[in-house]
Amino acid sequence: MFSRRFGVGLIVISELLWSSALAQSPTAQASDTTHLLTILQNQLLDLEPNDARNNPEQSISQFEQNNALRIPDITWHYTVPSSPLRIGSGAMTLTINPSAHVISDSDNQQGFNIHTNRSDTNSSSTPWPTHTSNFTLSPLGQQPLLSILGTPATLSVSGSITVPHCIFSFATNPTCYPALIISNNSVTDANTPHIVFTISETNSAPRRLEAGASVTLDRSIGDITIALEAVETRVVPSITLSVTFNSGPVSPVGTDFSIADRVLTYDRLVELKQQLAQATSASADPLEAIRAKTLATAIHIISADTIVAKYPNIVRELLLTRAQDIATADQRTFDIRNLVLATSTMTPAQVDLLISRIDVLLADSSVQHQDALTLIRDQLVNARNSAQATSSAITVLRANFQTDLDRIVKEYQMYILEYAQYVTDEQLKALLNGAQRQAISTRLSPADVLISKDALSGRGQLLQTAFGLSKGLK
Repeated sequence: MFSRRFGVGLIVISELLWSSALAQSPTAQASDTTHLLTILQNQLLDLEPNDARNNPEQSISQFEQNNALRIPDITWHYTVPSSPLRIGSGAMTLTINPSAHVISDSDNQQGFNIHTNRSDTNSSSTPWPTHTSNFTLSPLGQQPLLSILGTPATLSVSGSITVPHCIFSFATNPTCYPALIISNNSVTDANTPHIVFTISETNSAPRRLEAGASVTLDRSIGDITIALEAVETRVVPSITLSVTFNSGPVSPVGTDFSIADRVLTYDRLVELKQQLAQATSASADPLEAIRAKTLATAIHIISADTIVAKYPNIVRELLLTRAQDIATADQRTFDIRNLVLATSTMTPAQVDLLISRIDVLLADSSVQHQDALTLIRDQLVNARNSAQATSSAITVLRANFQTDLDRIVKEYQMYILEYAQYVTDEQLKALLNGAQRQAISTRLSPADVLISKDALSGRGQLLQTAFGLSKGLK
């Protein structure tokens, strides 16, 4: 099951938040930003069921209830034949509890002993961990063939359990790992050639499970009853039934504020959604249909966990901070940056004029982003000096002019896409006021816009309009 890491309170942007969010090296931060700008163009989270956007605990609680399954105990029944040595007449049927238990029949003086046991184990096997309940009924020590006063006699053993169903709906309640693997691991021999379990499901004909066989069923469809067909034998049989369940991804959501931690969560969602698409396309296969339900559950619960971990609160504050950074930046600095980025070639005179404009700004200590202006100036000087003396054009390579302003603009759009994963269109439109949008719009160029209008299933155009990126409408 998923690890739960609750208790993260409401986050207000602070020095602590930024120091954690920006703890990576600049190169790693830039790489993660570019990566998220790509994968967040698609909707990764599933927050519609159970209104998990506002009430994630409901889905998490339902998931934990569905997967806190304990397979009921088998109650074995065995019947011994009548014996003139036993008081009374006729066959005798006894019941054995499934826990470790030994029954010895001394009435018929054959001394047969029956041992029953139940064991429960967890496995961390790949690709997904599982839980298995094993039920056994077996002889204890060497057993002679059963006879009554020298006459061959038979022992009859039967038993059954019913596994309860779990609640599941793709649209409204994907909160169950429904796979139930039933294995008949019994041992047959000449004395006990047939040990068969009959499995009954809702809306399905009963099926027989021979020794050595297994079957995977979907317990979200309904209760499943597993019954041992009566085994007639002259020796105590070796019967083993294994039931494996709770097989599904374990994907704990980190509560670190860093972009790297969130990248791990979103990459996991990308992987699961790709697997879900494959399983859904092949869902005519019952095993793929079960796999699709399992993957849908994992995606939904991870999504709910991000709400509990306050991801949207964190991202909202980071987004507002980046919006403020752009809206209040010196317009003249952005004008020079945008002019350079919009131009592929310049004449030497144009380069000299631009350098002079930058020098004026650098001389004013009140102008923000001096480092960015210095980088642009240095690159213009390098471009001018590297040009041929006879050339009338200087090539401007945009890649050489990446400044801290470019990082801020990219992060701004990354946070827009990330926040949009969690909230409604109305919440997005209400985050910035008209003055903020206008200030951002005047500072950015069309080339800055990295959010496609088709992003998030067509919500991209709304994002461009709501966050001052409408210059990029296309």
